[in-house]
Amino acid sequence: MIKLYSKRMLTADRGGTRQPFDLEKLQHDLQLSFTAAGITEHWLAEHLLLILEEQLAEGPAEIAETNQDIAGVDRLLIRILKDAGYPDVALDFACRRGLTASEHGNPKRKPWDPGRLRTLLGERLQVSPNGAAALAEAVAEILTAARFVRASDSLILEIGEHVLAERACQEREHAAPSPAGGWLMPAGYWSAFFSAETARLMNAGVVKAHPLSKLFPVVRISFDAMQLARQLGGGHALTELEFVPAFRHGVSRAFEAVITLRNHAADTMPGTNRPAYLMVHGLGKVVRQRLGRTRQPDAEAMLSELNEIIRECAVEDNGRILVSVL
Repeated sequence: MIKLYSKRMLTADRGGTRQPFDLEKLQHDLQLSFTAAGITEHWLAEHLLLILEEQLAEGPAEIAETNQDIAGVDRLLIRILKDAGYPDVALDFACRRGLTASEHGNPKRKPWDPGRLRTLLGERLQVSPNGAAALAEAVAEILTAARFVRASDSLILEIGEHVLAERACQEREHAAPSPAGGWLMPAGYWSAFFSAETARLMNAGVVKAHPLSKLFPVVRISFDAMQLARQLGGGHALTELEFVPAFRHGVSRAFEAVITLRNHAADTMPGTNRPAYLMVHGLGKVVRQRLGRTRQPDAEAMLSELNEIIRECAVEDNGRILVSVL
């Protein structure tokens, strides 16, 4: 089961004091940065935190034993934001966390040249060589227009950060969403890939496709049993004959969605070879609240039947679909 970063992780503040990793604060600041950039898709913050978790977990230490520097975690997330095409969000987030590159640059003014610009911008803003060259040209134009013969590292970095942020805003305003661009759209984007029945379940919120990107190419589908019950009977109690056939059909369609997305990821993201996830939510609530199985033996028997249906619907897939009942 994929989850947001473990609270067992310890981080060290600037004074060296170890303390639990504050995911809520990090996620709050990240969401504020997206909002400040005019981006309202709340799933983006969660998706990027999943990427952060995976990259941290790939280190040599186990998550439970990891002792990270808070600023180091922030810098990793800033790099991920830039890699994902959100340098403007990265700049705002860095400001909120006190980590803008320009604040740590050398304030001494000295003559600048294209080589110095490329090296400084490439190393400190963590952009590719080609990106650093293009960014250096833009910064050079601004310095030339201002008739600055000398410039400090701080000024060069601040101009570079603002150029990146402005270009990102302009590109997002004019670009159409495309799988080739790296980010794949959530929920509605996938409807055209499925049968009409699967698309109907997605539109009703019973089946949900989680965001997928080249940075985090992990297919995750959620199946909401309580939402299915609401679709069947509103707020009324359901009989076993009403719910069980619909549940079997819905879970079968959810597996279809997992396989479709996984195949699509394999086609558009060469080298992707990760398990896909089907996450089934709310079985316990459905059994007790909507099917009226309040006695423990009755509830356990019904849950066992529903879990057996999930196993029956799971096609033979060499263990590449992992199922979590939550």
